[in-house]
Amino acid sequence: MSDGNLQHNDHPPVKEEAQLGGEAKLTPAQMKFIMQMYDHSIPPSTISDIMTKLVGKEFTAATIVNIGKKEQQAIHIAEGIKVDMGNAQKTLERLRKYVVPFSSLC
Repeated sequence: MSDGNLQHNDHPPVKEEAQLGGEAKLTPAQMKFIMQMYDHSIPPSTISDIMTKLVGKEFTAATIVNIGKKEQQAIHIAEGIKVDMGNAQKTLERLRKYVVPFSSLC
């Protein structure tokens, strides 16, 4: 049985436009643009098509979903929301920043 040749040079190099795009290859402005589209319920497949045309690298819908989830997690952490909180707890935590303590009203 042969171990095979894992190091060979028979394949041509992959063109840059055929390479997959990812979060690490985006500028802050491009990330903000993706999140604006994601927050406005534009489907990930549409966002991936737009970003593929803008950036020149292929973005998959799964990549866009992963970027959106990571951004939402970062926002939740900044708001003090934990992963194990229920929807009601998350809502209360978001509202806390708008509530004026009763002692400050007196």
